[in-house]
Amino acid sequence: MRIATPYATRLYVVNEIHPSAFIHPSSYLDDSICIQEGVRIWHFCHLLEYTHIGAHVSIGQNCVVGPRVSIGAGSKIQTM
Repeated sequence: MRIATPYATRLYVVNEIHPSAFIHPSSYLDDSICIQEGVRIWHFCHLLEYTHIGAHVSIGQNCVVGPRVSIGAGSKIQTM
């Protein structure tokens, strides 16, 4: 049985990054990433392939997200 998810129903060939998103220069994005408006990605983060980040999400420093993950709008991800 196949479960429908944002990354399964749409193949991202290149990264889709909203112009209002902030991505710290020390962070690394793999291919096939979708980032919506108002997202903030801080120091030394790594987003793995086929990751979808919803609107107004904050990803704190040193986080690794993915692969094949969808994060809902307004979420906050951080290390402990």
